[in-house]
Amino acid sequence: MLDANGYLHAVELADGRIACVMPLIHTAAIIVMWEAEIYLGYDNRWCYHSIDAATIALNTWHLTGTPEPAGWHRHPLSGRRREHGDPLLEYILF
Repeated sequence: MLDANGYLHAVELADGRIACVMPLIHTAAIIVMWEAEIYLGYDNRWCYHSIDAATIALNTWHLTGTPEPAGWHRHPLSGRRREHGDPLLEYILF
């Protein structure tokens, strides 16, 4: 299912969710989902400026186990945005 949707670099997180890179038209995102719910869509998403940036962030996140990946510029579910991926420059835009 992951391959059929064009998702890249799938990894299993410590909590059992699957995380992967989802290519978009001009950007990319890291998405997470439970394996049993793959056909229903994803649970969370963090947007990046490129597939390379998302892949690096996914690999780092997978190894560190932090609550969310680093370096993203937009988190659609919360409305948070981070200029240049910097958490010190975070703001909410709804």
